[in-house]
Amino acid sequence: MNVGGPLADFGASITGGAVEAPAFAYDALPYRSLPYEQTQPARMAANAILFGATPPAIETARVLELGCASGGNLIPLAVRFPDSTFIGVDLSQRQIHQGHQQIQLLELSNIKLLHGDLAIIDLGDQRFDYIICHGVFSWVDHGTQEAIFRICSEQLVDNGIAHISYNVLPGWHLRNIVRDICRHHASEDLLPTERVTRARWILDQVSRVSPEASNFGRVLRNEAGILSKLPDSYILSEFLAIDNSPIQFTDFSNRAAAHDLTFLCEAEIAQSIPESLGPDQATMLRTIAGPSGTALEQYMDFFTGRPFRRSLLVKRDFAVSLKRGLTPDRLVSLHFSSSLSADAQASGEGNWVFKDDRFVVTTNDPVLAGLFTALADASPETMTIAQIETAIATKSSAATARVALLEGAIRDAAFNAITSGRITASLVPLMVGRADADRPTAWRLARLQAASEQAWGSGLHHRAVALSPTTRLLLHLLDGSRDREKLRNDLVDHLRRGVSNVELLEPGEGDLSKLDQIDDGIIGRALLFLQRHALLEPVH
Repeated sequence: MNVGGPLADFGASITGGAVEAPAFAYDALPYRSLPYEQTQPARMAANAILFGATPPAIETARVLELGCASGGNLIPLAVRFPDSTFIGVDLSQRQIHQGHQQIQLLELSNIKLLHGDLAIIDLGDQRFDYIICHGVFSWVDHGTQEAIFRICSEQLVDNGIAHISYNVLPGWHLRNIVRDICRHHASEDLLPTERVTRARWILDQVSRVSPEASNFGRVLRNEAGILSKLPDSYILSEFLAIDNSPIQFTDFSNRAAAHDLTFLCEAEIAQSIPESLGPDQATMLRTIAGPSGTALEQYMDFFTGRPFRRSLLVKRDFAVSLKRGLTPDRLVSLHFSSSLSADAQASGEGNWVFKDDRFVVTTNDPVLAGLFTALADASPETMTIAQIETAIATKSSAATARVALLEGAIRDAAFNAITSGRITASLVPLMVGRADADRPTAWRLARLQAASEQAWGSGLHHRAVALSPTTRLLLHLLDGSRDREKLRNDLVDHLRRGVSNVELLEPGEGDLSKLDQIDDGIIGRALLFLQRHALLEPVH
């Protein structure tokens, strides 16, 4: 893979890196286990463009999900893209039924959920632009895995993209120790809740008595601590399920190739860029791997020990036609966002610090600082390169001619930030409603989820957002009919009639006698929370 361009200078403009994360990072868990950021065809398509492809349009896409559960990934897409069509398949009749109920409530006509076995299902001559199989591959038998490859090969259009996630070796070898212990102690004859309880207990006991100085003891204590914070569904699927078959990337790639499928890149594009590990590590990896892209990916697994992949596949004939070198000129048609925000206390004169829950970025480059500032100001909405350039020019004290000279630098900075995972790219823009609108309106899917007392809601940015009882009530009231004053009065009235814990008040102030303290400022901050989490409907 030829990266080229300004990537070699990346280390000079950004120092610092990822904040230490637990081995089971939330962004590395199967969708079926946790409602984290879901799989977006728009981001799959953006990655394809960066690698020289011309993917199908998102607004009219045909999307298939294998192992769709109750449609938690597809339904938000169907609401947001009414001219696209979505089909999901899952073995669980119960989950398909739950999905159908939500589809009916939303009155969606562009999505179907099918009850079926992936190993034998026949989709006929249907063709799809995007196929998603997330949190399934490693947890089914070999025959079903082959069927997944076959479906992707037979049902994809020529320039289509498939997404398959799976557990990876050698990173999963250590976790297999934990899995062996859990399965031995938690008999399959027990109820699922009892099995999880026993698995948690035995891990806690083993981690307590294992030698502190031994690698074995450190691994078990680390894993037991992490698993104590994760939901039962994850324990069941990863450590107690009958099937959990991690695979080396080379083996996965070879099996895909047998079905005329070729690896394109990871869904998180930085995970396919050795330079994201540092210039010295990248040089070593490229030297060891030689010209083979497959070898490079495999050695990255050896060097990083990653336990989970989300790989994008394309048809072999399509892959042959691609000019795979990554260059900044491919950014022009894309839309960008970032969760990084400025840390004013840590920043100083000529030195800027930006943070999110994964990264800490420090830079002395005003162009890079301008890029992150522009994206933070727009978040969660996306911006094009042209919009970023305009935003930087507007805030810049430099003359217009000087800013024009910087345009190439802005593009290079964006390219570096993408290939290091600090910003993300999408083929389509994201717009959200504003907190200062005359009559703010919640996104209708979020309103439905809030009404069902679901603990989390789907934002327009396709991420899960935790919903408190009062936030759910606020979403329910945001039907577009209330101005700020009416919204405040109705919220207080509803709270007075039945809610005792008022999260909108200051911390520690949950008593109903203080409901009159809910003023326009508190309502404004609550609406701003909903805006920042993409839960407000944009004005069309």
